[in-house]
Amino acid sequence: LSAQGRHDEAIAVMRHAEQLDPRSAVIANAVANVMFHARRYDEAIAQARHSLDIDPGSVGAHVILRWSYEKMG
Repeated sequence: LSAQGRHDEAIAVMRHAEQLDPRSAVIANAVANVMFHARRYDEAIAQARHSLDIDPGSVGAHVILRWSYEKMG
């Protein structure tokens, strides 16, 4: 959905997945990725940090943090 520019729908679907498995770093990263592509960088950063709380070694979360901070200057 996000790839089609339907970011709000993608976020809603990912939030539902997060409710089903709140301790999944993979899902948390996916939410952060959707936030990034929606240009919601503050939310992407917060979500990536949440992912790191679940899995401190998450490479994906670190990448999303880097991308978001770069976009924010």
